[in-house]
Amino acid sequence: MVGDFNDWHAAGIPLRRAPSGDRWVATVVLRPGRYNYAFLVDGTRWLPDPAAPWTAADDFGRPNSVVTVGASSL
Repeated sequence: MVGDFNDWHAAGIPLRRAPSGDRWVATVVLRPGRYNYAFLVDGTRWLPDPAAPWTAADDFGRPNSVVTVGASSL
């Protein structure tokens, strides 16, 4: 996972398979705010999170996902 919370660093935050085996997960501790992110698959494909709202396309025309962290989302 890459996003503005890690300056879109390609090494990103690794995902791990959930115990149920039906999805991939990561835990990211964030301060309150709005964050854009995407999944970097196989180091080449940038994909939005299908379970989250999308933002406008990034500077390269790819859609990103958005998460808002704050008191109302806790």
